[in-house]
Amino acid sequence: YGTAWQNQKFEFATFPGPIVVTTNCVLEPRRAYRDRLYTTNEAGVNGVTHVGEDRDFSGVIEQARSMKGFKRTVDPPRYHTVGFNHRAVLPLAGRVI
Repeated sequence: YGTAWQNQKFEFATFPGPIVVTTNCVLEPRRAYRDRLYTTNEAGVNGVTHVGEDRDFSGVIEQARSMKGFKRTVDPPRYHTVGFNHRAVLPLAGRVI
């Protein structure tokens, strides 16, 4: 989990807990996870709970505690590729190109 934005419909549907989205790189949610999706900061989606300026995440925490979560047999990944921001890539351009 935590790969590029275009994978979110698959990743969010298979993630066994609530999801907090902090940027507007959020796609229109599927019914499978709409009730587990929360937005905050500048992000917002119609019909999805927004955590406002009060930063009250108690609804997210309550929902997370009520869910089963991951099965114990799931092995965590060894690494995540989470994006390629220009500030991270440009300093490496000489070694990559």
